[in-house]
Order: sequence, then structure tokens, then C-alpha cells
Amino acid sequence: MFRSFIKIACRNLWHNKLYTSLNVGGLAVGLTACLLMFLYVNHEFTYDGFHENAERIVRVTTNLTTPDAPMSVASSPILLAGILTRDYPEVEIAVRFEPLSATIRYGTKLLNEPDVYYADQNAFSMFSYPFVEGGSARALVEPNTAVVTESFARKYAGRTRVVGELFWCNKKMYRITGVMADLPSNADMKINALLSKNFSTSTSWLGEDFPVYTFVLFRERPDLKAFGKKLDLISRNFIQPEFKKLGASGYSVVFRTEFLKDVHFSQGKMADMPKGNKQYGYIFLFLAVFVLIIAILNYINLLTARATGRAREVGIRKANGALRRQLVGQFLFESFLLSFISVILAIVLLVVTIPFFNDLLNIQLGLSWRDGLLMAGIALLSTTLLGGLYPAFVLSEYKTAAVLSTRSGSFARGGLLRKTITVFQFTLAMGMIAGVLVAHNQMNYMQHVGLGFTKEQVMTVHLPDDSLARASAYAFATTLRQRSEIKAVSLGSGLQPDALLPQATTLFQSTGKKREVMGNYLFIDDRFLPLLDIKLGSGRN
Repeated sequence: MFRSFIKIACRNLWHNKLYTSLNVGGLAVGLTACLLMFLYVNHEFTYDGFHENAERIVRVTTNLTTPDAPMSVASSPILLAGILTRDYPEVEIAVRFEPLSATIRYGTKLLNEPDVYYADQNAFSMFSYPFVEGGSARALVEPNTAVVTESFARKYAGRTRVVGELFWCNKKMYRITGVMADLPSNADMKINALLSKNFSTSTSWLGEDFPVYTFVLFRERPDLKAFGKKLDLISRNFIQPEFKKLGASGYSVVFRTEFLKDVHFSQGKMADMPKGNKQYGYIFLFLAVFVLIIAILNYINLLTARATGRAREVGIRKANGALRRQLVGQFLFESFLLSFISVILAIVLLVVTIPFFNDLLNIQLGLSWRDGLLMAGIALLSTTLLGGLYPAFVLSEYKTAAVLSTRSGSFARGGLLRKTITVFQFTLAMGMIAGVLVAHNQMNYMQHVGLGFTKEQVMTVHLPDDSLARASAYAFATTLRQRSEIKAVSLGSGLQPDALLPQATTLFQSTGKKREVMGNYLFIDDRFLPLLDIKLGSGRN
């Protein structure tokens, strides 16, 4: 019987090549789009999930109240980690990462390098950073040592076996004691190199503002609400006295906590890494289901339209003794065969598409054999049952005499279902088109809205942050201005949208009243405003 199913199914599909191609192709493309979006959503919702202790790791951030307006900062004071490790028994480890603007000299190469941090040595006990050379036990124990990633090593040395070699960072020499594997793309804090630093030399809570990211590993999953009350004691006992000593009335600090898995979606904090938005993840998840529903409805509609045209075949087979269960099995098997071909084609398209998607979004999506088989199995089962059950049971119910005595097609049933599916598909398609148009208009607005300055053909060059570089900056700018392709050069602190800009309290006094305002400060020269075509509301350049 099974051999008969295969022969009949293959004969029907082969004799109706256009129908088979449309059905298989439409379902395969729909499944590919759906699976690709599911992979992307899974990538977004599993940020930092590769760390073994992720469920027990918490980031501590800072809320600063000022006389003007509160500020939320992703960083925290240097002294916080030491207090947490020393005085809180529920804390196993507290780790600090301090970002720096790094200029790397490695051999003959001299480059500005992003994502370089000073770090505590016990960072490797908290986070699951795999090593490809060297080990975590002695990685940052000695002064002036560094751990670099595979990409860093290949970029500067052309190889990954670089333990023991030396390089310069901001004119200070470091010896490489370990090489880490490159972190997954869903790591919130990107790292190219970690440098050793003795944080114990700091003695003031406020002397260096809030320069470090503080992460805490608890011995067991913590109650953040209860721990937050303990952090309030630190602020009250250590930080408020320093504010009082400085005469800074109206200022206070409150520490906030967030689990590591929530850090990537933490919004509204200054001096933070680029963040994701959970709403976008839910939108993509909705779109994935949306596309899958449309693909399956189209698949069912085509199957039903084709199946109802086979009423006379059902009548003849029944007249020759075919049982209803045999007919049900035949139609379900044909649905399974179409679904199987579609799923295999979808997996192939997915494997081919993923690299282009990764390059477009600069991420690392991957499809393991286990995930691929699971997705294929679910898709195969759902499409087989949804596409095959209705035509199988409806057609197998036809009466032999009624079918054979009626003109072909006039006895066919299922018209109401097809009309319902078609209307529903049309409604979904219109909704999707409307959503795409809204999103397109929004993106077009964001790309072309006036920002108050001209950003086209403008480049920011970050110079090394040392006295020699600052002293030679004017000569460097003069040399650039002599080049014919350069229209203007401005010297200053530059535009740093992702960094914590210099903050200071500004005191306004008018008609005998005083007001304190927290302000961002950029240091510029007289060429800055004309270069960016910034219009002044009043006054002059």
C-alpha cells in the first residue's frame, strides 16, 4: 500500500508541475523567512546567555539626583566593588571594567582600537571567556599584562599565538598573557583587549566621577529589591558625606541593579553600550508568525483547490474497492511529500541566506543540526496536518454514484473554505503592506529629518589622549588644511554620541535668583560651527 501511495503521489505531482512548483516554492520561501526571523529573535533574546553564571550576575548602575534634573548612568564608582566584596557575604565576586580610548602600537602598526578595558583579574572567574592560548588563572595577575582576543591578535600580529609578546597602549607597554576566543555577537559588552590595573589606589568615591562598569556575581540568585536597600546604605554612609564635604547640596546617589540578561535592553543610561529594544524583538516574532500563517494558508488553499478537482478520481477508486482510510492516507501522504520537499528547500535557502543576513546586520546567526532538525520536524508536522486533513477527509467522504453521475468539478466541495482563506489572506496582506509603508515612512523621516547641523562628508579623528599628541594637534590640523581635498578642520573634544560627555554644574543667576543646571560641555574652536553649518539663535561665533 505504501508503494502505491508513493507512485500515485509522484505521478500526480509530476503531471501538475506548475501547481507543484507554486505550492512547494511558496511554502519554502514562507518557511525560510519565518525561520530566519525566529533565529534573529532568539539571538536578541539570549544576549549574554552563553555565560555559565548568567543567572547570578548583576550589573550595578547609578542614578544621580542633582538640583536640576536626575541622571541615570551605566557606570559606578571605583570603590563600590571593593565594599561589596568585603562587606556583603552574599556577594561572591565583584568585577570592574573601565573603558579607555586606546591607541595601540604593535610592531610597525599604530591604530586607535575600540573596546579596550582595564579590568579586575577575577573577571575570568565571573564570566565565561574561553581561552585559545594561555589560561585565566594568571591572565591579569601581574602589572602591565593584557588579554587580547583572536581578532586583535590577527589584526596586529597576523596570528593567534602571541602569548609573551609585547605591545604599547597609550605609550605604556603591556605583555600578552592570554588570548580569548572572539565573543559571540550577542555579547552586550564587546571586548578586543583587557588590561591589568590596580584599582586599589583610588581613595575617593567622587574624585573620578563614575568611571567603571561594576558587575556582581552572587552565591545564589539574588533578591534585587532586598539588595537594593543594602546599596542605599552605601550611598548614605560613604557618598553623601563626600557631597556634604564638597558643599554640594541637592545631590544624591542611588544605585540600581539589573540582571545580566536584562542589560542589553536597559534604556536611558548615559555612558552605556548600544542597546537593543525588546519591542523590536516582539515585532519580529509577530512578523514571523504572520508570514508563516500566510504561507500555510496559501498552501492549504492550493491543496484544497487542486484536491476538489479530483472528485472523479475518488469516485473511480471507490468503485474499484478503495476504502476511505486508504484515500485519507493517500491525500495525507501527498501533503506530507509536498511539505517534506518544501521544508528541505527551506532549510537549504536558510543556510544560503544566513551569511548575507549576518553581513547585513553584523551579527552571527547560526543553525545547529539539533535546531535545524527540530525546526524542520515542527514545520513538517504542522504543514502536513494543516494542508492535508481537510481535503483528505472531505474528498474521501464523496459518494461514488453521486460523483460519477455529475460533471467533473460540479460536485466539488470546499469553495466556502477557499473563499474564507482568500479573504483572510487578503486582509493579512493588506495589514502587512500598511505596516511596511508606515515603517518605510518612519525610516525615511529619520534619515532625512534636519538635525540642525550638516553631517555629510564630515569625519571625526580621535587623537591619542596624551600630552605629546595634544601638543602636536595644531601642527597636525595645519597639515590637514593644506590638502586640497579637505575643506575645513576643527580642533576640539569632538562629537561623541555614545560616550559620557563632560558634565558640570552651571550656575545661573538672574534677578536675584540662582539656579543650578547640569550641562554637557564640548570644547571647540572658532571653526567648529561653520564646519558643521550650525546656525546660532543669537550672538556670534
